[in-house]
Amino acid sequence: MAQHFKLLGTLEITDNGETAVLMKSPIGCALLTYLIITQQTYPREAMADLLWVENSTTSSLQSLRRLLNRIRPLSAGLHVTRTHIHYQPTADDLVDFYLLEAGLAATETTQLDHALQHYRGDLLAGFHLANAPYFNEWLLLTREQLRQRVHQGYVRLCRAYMEGRQWAVGVAAAQRWLALDDLNEEAWRALLQFLAASGQATTALQQYERCRQHLWAELGVEPESATAVLVEQIAQRETAVSRTPPPTYTAGTVPDPGPLPANAYLPYRRNADFVGRQACLRELGAALLANEHNSPPVVTITGLGGLGKSQLAVEFAYRYGRFFPGGVFWLNFDAADTVTAEISLIGGERGMRLFSDQDQLTLADQVKRVQRAWQEPISRLLIFDNCESETLLTSWLPVTGGCHMLLTSRRSHWARELNMTTIPLDTLTPAESVAYLQRVTPRLAANEAADIAREVGHLPLALHLAGGFLQRYPEISPAAYLFQLRDGGLFHHPSLQGWGSSHSPTGHDLNVARTFAFSLQQFAADSSEGQMAQQLLLCAACFASGEPVPKSLLLAAVRKDDSVLQLLLAEDALARVVALGFLKLEAGTTAVMHRLVSAYTLGMVADAGQRLVAQTAVVRTIEHALLEHQRQEGHLSTIPLSAVHLRHITDAAVAAQVPHVTQLAILLARHLQSIGSYTDAAFYLQQALDGAQDNASQVDALIALAGVQESLGHDEASLETAVQVITKLKQLPTTHPIQLAEALYRQGWAHFRLGQAEAALVAAQEGLRLSQSVQNVKETARHLNLLGVVNYYWLGRYETAVSQLQESLVLFQQLGHRVGELSTYNNMGEVARIQGDFVLAARYYERALVLSRAIHNRSREALNLSNWCGAQVRLGNYETAVSELETLIQTTSDWFGLSDAYRILAEAYIGQNQVAPALAAAQHALDLTQRNNPAETGRAWRAFGSVAAKMGQPIAISHDGSHQFMTAADCFRQAVTFFAGANLGRDHAIILWQWSDYLQERGQQAEGQAMRQQAHDLFQQSNLPLFVAKLEEKRPFAQTIFGTEQGQA
Repeated sequence: MAQHFKLLGTLEITDNGETAVLMKSPIGCALLTYLIITQQTYPREAMADLLWVENSTTSSLQSLRRLLNRIRPLSAGLHVTRTHIHYQPTADDLVDFYLLEAGLAATETTQLDHALQHYRGDLLAGFHLANAPYFNEWLLLTREQLRQRVHQGYVRLCRAYMEGRQWAVGVAAAQRWLALDDLNEEAWRALLQFLAASGQATTALQQYERCRQHLWAELGVEPESATAVLVEQIAQRETAVSRTPPPTYTAGTVPDPGPLPANAYLPYRRNADFVGRQACLRELGAALLANEHNSPPVVTITGLGGLGKSQLAVEFAYRYGRFFPGGVFWLNFDAADTVTAEISLIGGERGMRLFSDQDQLTLADQVKRVQRAWQEPISRLLIFDNCESETLLTSWLPVTGGCHMLLTSRRSHWARELNMTTIPLDTLTPAESVAYLQRVTPRLAANEAADIAREVGHLPLALHLAGGFLQRYPEISPAAYLFQLRDGGLFHHPSLQGWGSSHSPTGHDLNVARTFAFSLQQFAADSSEGQMAQQLLLCAACFASGEPVPKSLLLAAVRKDDSVLQLLLAEDALARVVALGFLKLEAGTTAVMHRLVSAYTLGMVADAGQRLVAQTAVVRTIEHALLEHQRQEGHLSTIPLSAVHLRHITDAAVAAQVPHVTQLAILLARHLQSIGSYTDAAFYLQQALDGAQDNASQVDALIALAGVQESLGHDEASLETAVQVITKLKQLPTTHPIQLAEALYRQGWAHFRLGQAEAALVAAQEGLRLSQSVQNVKETARHLNLLGVVNYYWLGRYETAVSQLQESLVLFQQLGHRVGELSTYNNMGEVARIQGDFVLAARYYERALVLSRAIHNRSREALNLSNWCGAQVRLGNYETAVSELETLIQTTSDWFGLSDAYRILAEAYIGQNQVAPALAAAQHALDLTQRNNPAETGRAWRAFGSVAAKMGQPIAISHDGSHQFMTAADCFRQAVTFFAGANLGRDHAIILWQWSDYLQERGQQAEGQAMRQQAHDLFQQSNLPLFVAKLEEKRPFAQTIFGTEQGQA
C-alpha cells in the first residue's frame, strides 16, 4: 500500500491515491504526524501524556492502547512494541516533510528550489487537537521553527539565483516566497531585483506600488528604507534606458530574451525551460522583420498538436518583441465567438490603452478603436493563437498599417491570396530533447533521457509530460518508466494523460490523446472526403512511423478503382490529413507520420476490424507495387519503398493474419536474398510457409526457400526443397509449367553444387524443354545458363557451354533482365578463367560487377567481386585484390562464397610475401568449407600448401577438432585426395603442376617430372589446350589458379 503524507499546508493522508481512513481520527493523525516529524522512538507513557490530559497515566495509557489498536492496521510504517512506539516509512510511502528537510540540508540550488516548492503552507496548517495542550504547544513551536528555516532557504535560493544571473527562475522563486507571506519585504525586494535585472523595470516599479499599498492597508506602515532605496535605483536605471535609442534588428540573429514593450499584452510568462528552435526563430525573424512589406505580413507556424507552436510564438515575443515599439498582443482564435472580446481586452488599460472602463464604450466601439489603431504605421506584433479558419482570419486581418501577424495553426495549407508564409514545425532534435528532459528532471542521465525522448518521438508536449511525471514521482526509476510506456501502450500511461504535470506554459491541454483527438474531429465522417481521409490516416499508420512513405502508395491504398474521381478524392483526403498535421509531406513525393500519431491512430482511433481493413489494403498495394517493380526491372534488389516499411508491414500483417501476407513475405525474402541478408530471408520464407493457405503460395515460398538455402551454402537442403516442390507440382490435378520450370532450375543448381553433373544436366534439360514449350523466355534463358555452367565446369564442353551462355545472354538482354545478364557475364568469365585466359575473365567479371552494383544486388556483387579479385591475383594485382577482399569479408556474412574469398585472399597475401595473414586466411577458408563440397575443401588445402611452400617449413593447421603441423607436400596430398575423388580433372592437374614445381625446387627432379607429366595428361583429358601449351613450354607454375570457381544462378 502506497501511503502519501502531505504535512505542509492542510493535512492530507492518502492510500493509493484515495483519502485514507486514518483522516477520520484527528488524534490518530496527531500521533502519526508527531512520530513522522520528530523521527524518534518514544515510550508509551510519553505519548500518552502528550495526547491526553487525564487524571492518571494509567487512564492515558488505556486511551493510547485503544487508539493504537484502531490505527495500527491503517499505516504500515507505524511500529508498536509493548513499551515503545516509532514510525519508519516504507519504500512506497511519500512524505513531503522529508522532501523539504532533505532539500533544506542540500547544497545544490536546484534541489533546494524543488524542495521549497513542497512548502505550500504552514506545517499542519489549521490543525488543532482538542484537550491536548502539550501537543498543540509542540506544534506551534515546531511550525514556527520550520517557517524560519523555509525563510532562510528562500534567502539562500534567491541569493544563488542572483549570483548565477538566473533572472527568470529567480522571479518564480520570489513569487512563491511572497505567496507564503505577502508582508515579507525581503521577499518583495528579491522580486523587484529579479524583475529589474531581467529587463522588466516598469513591472518592478508597478509591483513596488502594489507592495506599498498592501503594507499600508494591512499594517499601516510605509516600506522599509532598504526597499525605498532599491526602488530609487531601479527608477534611475529605467530613466536612463528610456533615453537610449530603440533597438534595431540584425538579420540572421536570435536575440537574448528580454522585456516586452511597455503596452504589450501577453498572458504567458516566458518558459525558462525552453530549448532549441534556433533555426525556427531565425526564420520567423527574417519573415517578420528582415524584409520590406507592401501589406501587413502574415507568418504561420504550422504543425501537429503538441509540437509547441504556441510556445515558440511566446519565445519569439520575448526575444523579438523589443523590435515592435507599438507592442505585442496575443489573441486566442480557437473560438470565433470570443475573438471580439479578445480584441476588446487588448485595447483596454492592460494593453493598448485606447479606452478605459470609465469611457463606457460598447463592445463594438471598443473593437473599432482597436482596428483603427492597427492601421497606424507604428510596428506592432499581433499573435493569433490556434487560428484554423480562413474565414475567421480574413475577417480580422488588417489590410494596411504597421501590424505584423504571427499565427499558430494545425492547418498547413492556406489560400494563396492570403500571401502567407508558412513555417512547418518539427519535433525537437534528439540533442534538444535530452537537454530539455535533463533540465526539467535533473536526475536523468543522458542515455536515460535519450531513451525516453526516443520512445515519445521527441514530441515537445510528450517530453513535457514525461519530464513532469518523473519529477513528480521520484520513486519511479527511468528504466521502470520506459518499461511501463512500452508494456502498457503509450497513450494509456498516466504521464501522457497529464498525471504529474499541473501547469501548461501556454494553457493548453496536458493530454496527448485529447490533443490529437481535437484535430481528428475536423474530419467530416459523414462525407466521402472525410471517410477517405480517415481511411488514409489508418493506412498511413500501418507503415513504419518516422520513415518516408511514397505518396503514390498511400493514394493507391485508399482508391477503390483507377477512376479520375477516386484519384481526386484520394488527393483531397491526403491534403486534409496533411493540413491537420497528421502527416508531413517531404519534397511533395513522400509523407512521414510521427510515431505517437501512428500509435494513437492504431490504438485509440481504429478498432480491430478497421485495422484489418487498412492492413489488407496496404498489403495488397505493396504487393502490387513490388510485383510491378520486379516485372519492369527484373529484380528486387531495389524496391519502390523503404525496406524498413516492408519489414514493418510484413511483421504486423503476419501477426494479424492478414490475407495475402504470404505473397508479401515471399517478396520481402527475395529482396533480402538479393541484398545478402540470407538468414533474414529464410526467416520470412518460413513465416510464409506457416501462413500459406493454398498450394500456389506454398510452392512459391518453397521455390524461393531453395534459392536462399543455396545462397547460404546449404546445398543438400536446397536440393531436398526443390525435389519436394517438383513432387508436389506433379501430383496436382492441373499443370503449373512455370513453377515447375523454376523448381527444376533450383534442383539443377543444387545438383551442380553437390558435384552431381549428370543429375544437374537432366534437370536443366527438362526445365529447358518445359520453358520452351510454354514460350517462357525468362525460364528458357535461365536453363540455358545452367546448361552452360554444367557443360564448362563438369563436362569440359567449352564450345557448347559458350554457345549456350551466349544464347542465354541474348535472351536476357532482350528481356532487360539485368540479373540474368550479369549472371551470364559471370559465367562467361568462368569459362575464360578455366581455360586460362585471365585477362578475358577479368573483363567479363567486371561487366557482371558493374551490373550488380547498378541494381544494388549485394548477393551477386559479392560473388562477382570475389571472382574478379581471383583474376586480379592471377594477373599479379595483389594490392587491389587484398583491399577489395578484406572489405568484402568484413561486410559479408552467411554467404556460401566466404570460403573461396578467404582462399583467394590467402593467395594474394602470398603474392605480397605476407605469410602470417596468408596462413590465417587459409585457416578461415578451411573452417568455412561445406563438408559436401570436395572442390571447395580441396582448394582450401591447396591454399595451405601454397603457404607452407612459401614458408619452407611445416605449418600449424586446425582441422576436425585437432591441431597438427603439416608440410606443403602433406597439404598438396590432401588436396589431391579431394580433387581426384570428385573427378575434378582441372583442379587435380593444377595441384600436380604446383606440387611438381615444389618437388623440383627441392632437388626431387625425377618425382617432380613424373608429376608434371600427370598434370599434362589431365589437362589434355579436360580439353584445356592453353594449360597443355604452358606445360609443354616448361613454364613454372609460378602462381596458383584463383577465382571462386563457381557459376552463378
